[in-house]
Amino acid sequence: MSQSLSAVHVHLVFSTKGRSRFLQNAGLRTELHAYLGGVSRQIGCQPVQIGGVADHVHVLAQLGRTISQADWVKELKRVSSVWLKARGRDYADFQWQGGYAAFSVSRSNLERVVEYIANQESHHRELSFQDELRALLRKHQLEFDERYIWDSASARPQPFQGCKKDRPPFPRVDRLQRSTLGWRPRPCQGRGKCVIRALDGHAIRVTNARYLSAESARLSSEECDRSIR
Repeated sequence: MSQSLSAVHVHLVFSTKGRSRFLQNAGLRTELHAYLGGVSRQIGCQPVQIGGVADHVHVLAQLGRTISQADWVKELKRVSSVWLKARGRDYADFQWQGGYAAFSVSRSNLERVVEYIANQESHHRELSFQDELRALLRKHQLEFDERYIWDSASARPQPFQGCKKDRPPFPRVDRLQRSTLGWRPRPCQGRGKCVIRALDGHAIRVTNARYLSAESARLSSEECDRSIR
């Protein structure tokens, strides 16, 4: 054939990080689903139906010829995450889960899947996302391990907020190790914007992501001790 043709429909399911209920607002969900449809269309994957509830999303689309399934999902999550975080302070910590589930859909079964996604709110009055996903995985005969398919919001690394008196303990870095880092952190000066960063296996306190290079500003050993103690 001189022309490449494809008719592969995919039912995609993914949740928020730790199944947090960031999407409780019905108006926001409607906007999000429309936005996801627009993103999918722009990258060549024609959306058929998009729905979901407070903690997860279903996307039924025709996969494009020139994009892989993994790249499609990655772009949907990336762009929509940025869009949601821009909606206000309440969404500043928003994240999608790391994984996803995707199922092929035959042409003869499209209407049933469209109806299923459109009626998500009624489905989830008595059914949790976990039970729904387990049922879908078993229906499609996909093996899974309960230890790994669920992520937790508590597992997400959090930046340390606060100053010296509230900072958790971490290993001291001796003078030789400090000299190999190539830069020195500025002292905190009590502004309360410190974070913990790991470098070469050692924890270093960094203030406002501003550094002094070892070449341009040498700190005394006492200043170094104060800045990382």
